[in-house]
Amino acid sequence: MSRIFDTGWASKLLEALKGYGEITAVVSGTTGTVAMIDSGLAVTPLRERFVDWVRAREFDLIVNATHATSVERMLADCWHLSKKVRFPIIGIDTNSGTVAYWGDVKGVAEDLTKRLGFKLVQGPDFGVTFWREGTKSTGESWR
Repeated sequence: MSRIFDTGWASKLLEALKGYGEITAVVSGTTGTVAMIDSGLAVTPLRERFVDWVRAREFDLIVNATHATSVERMLADCWHLSKKVRFPIIGIDTNSGTVAYWGDVKGVAEDLTKRLGFKLVQGPDFGVTFWREGTKSTGESWR
């Protein structure tokens, strides 16, 4: 997560999101928190898991922004989150220049994509997945 701060994209995204209404910006993890402090942005570091923090609040939309090593990582992270929360999600990967959406927020995602000069994809459904205790065996996949 720290790369989104190091590359300057965190501040650019916050600026792009201002026109949509009230924003609550948070960061989780030690590395992300240190990078946020170094960047000088006013972002709240979380002391709990992101999904638990989100579940305890009300939002119109969640924007999950990353500078991931691959777009698939952002897509999987957002899809996983979409299964655990009741809000629509827009995922942004600044490394690949991709915006994805889950839920009824296509219009917002399209507008944000244009503002950022990124490409838009509908968030995939990775299907049924499972982990066996102590192994990395997986179930059905989206591929």
